[in-house]
Amino acid sequence: MRAPPAGHSNNVTTESENFLSNEAGRSNTCVSGSCPNLKLIYKSSKTAKKIRMEVDELVQGGKFDRVSNPARLPPLWPNGGVTELDGFESRKTQLRLLMEALEDDGVNIIGVYSMGGIGKTTFVEEVAKQAYAHQLFDEMVMVVVSHKPNLRKLQGDLAEMLELNLKEEGELLRTVRLRERLNQVKRILIIMDDLWTPLDLTTIGISQGNLNKGFKIILTSRSLDVCNAMNTQRNFHMDMLSPVESWNLFKKWRVIQLNLRILT
Repeated sequence: MRAPPAGHSNNVTTESENFLSNEAGRSNTCVSGSCPNLKLIYKSSKTAKKIRMEVDELVQGGKFDRVSNPARLPPLWPNGGVTELDGFESRKTQLRLLMEALEDDGVNIIGVYSMGGIGKTTFVEEVAKQAYAHQLFDEMVMVVVSHKPNLRKLQGDLAEMLELNLKEEGELLRTVRLRERLNQVKRILIIMDDLWTPLDLTTIGISQGNLNKGFKIILTSRSLDVCNAMNTQRNFHMDMLSPVESWNLFKKWRVIQLNLRILT
């Protein structure tokens, strides 16, 4: 295979850094801010694919002009913009109360529970966006537990979001590596979504010693009993949307559908 031209790796590095910087500050929403801007998201995915192909070419060519530390991942929850909860006053009240709980040094584990399909995941994602905007944590990660938890996958997802290269095969060594990584962070928020049964956090790498005033966990579940079994100190029940809020939700989805039609 023909080697990439001299200086090409520098160009790809600059292009990648610019892309990550732009994505970190970009709001991928429509003009109203109430729905995803599908054209912007599509354009970003095309750019990312192009950069990835160029990186693959460099790796296979084996010629690099300079080597640097890998760029940090862009934040999953961009700063600023219109909240996803606009038009949902009941959710805004719960958001305010949960944010107060996050800033309470005496609260480490918070539960959000309701029947399925109410919007727990969207709600905790909004919590994370607000926490990011107010710089409450040095790092924030989110993992999906699901009905049948897969410990290895949970550890892998957590490690990936913490930018930890978890190569160990043994469960114990993986747990130790994750615990060591978590001990390096002073303020961290871990969101564990869709918890169906109680989970022993120590098997993942979260020890009792981690649960200090800067270490917070938010978990979502369909069951208050599961939350209590996880030793939550505050629990928030999500009610069904009011008729007005349901209508606002319908209008938002309608805008998204119209955007999809324009895109296709």
